[in-house]
Amino acid sequence: MAVIWKVRPTPSPQTARGASPVTSRPPTTDTFSLPQSQEEFYYSLPTRKLDIVMHALNEGRSAELVAADVGLPVEQVERSFRDIQQKRKTTRYLHMPPQVVEAVLHDHVEVPV
Repeated sequence: MAVIWKVRPTPSPQTARGASPVTSRPPTTDTFSLPQSQEEFYYSLPTRKLDIVMHALNEGRSAELVAADVGLPVEQVERSFRDIQQKRKTTRYLHMPPQVVEAVLHDHVEVPV
């Protein structure tokens, strides 16, 4: 006959002391709690500054001019330029039309209602 053990759950340290900083903050997909947003972690800049930097890169402006406009060090703008270019390079295939081996027939098909 199997023995059933009645075990009382041990309270976790955070329930004994109250909510921890991790459980009391808003949910996020963060896996490492740095004092920065996810957009800063992934893009290295807040979205508003990133938009300006990306537009300047598209327009061919120099990192020095952009740094003065955005209020960032030139090195950080240059790093952002390289980061944007690398992300574009690695995701280029996502923007390409589909590659097919043979022609796809486009027959008109009636869908019953």
